[in-house]
Amino acid sequence: MSVLIKGLKMPKDGCKDCLLVKRGRVFDICPFLKREVNGNVERGGKPYDCPLIELPDHGRLIDVDKLIADAECELLLEDETDDKYWYWNDGAKNVIDLAKTAPTIIEAERSE
Repeated sequence: MSVLIKGLKMPKDGCKDCLLVKRGRVFDICPFLKREVNGNVERGGKPYDCPLIELPDHGRLIDVDKLIADAECELLLEDETDDKYWYWNDGAKNVIDLAKTAPTIIEAERSE
């Protein structure tokens, strides 16, 4: 599981400006990587395996997998006498198509 800290900006100078790095007299420790951050990091970079990611500007984030599952359930309901159903049926197909091709902002993740 991940934690999002709203309002926290990505450090511009990598670990050098990271608020989460524990500063020491001799070296700095990243609490996530559980190791010293030095070398290129001192010159403003960040480790290749830095767990921090910057979110792009985005709209409301939703569980698209649940949206697709719910829309697919609607498609399974068949009532040929109800014209409203057929309009919703077409709408559900469009929702599924749009949801499957939408860009991913944050990858799916499940609690252990």
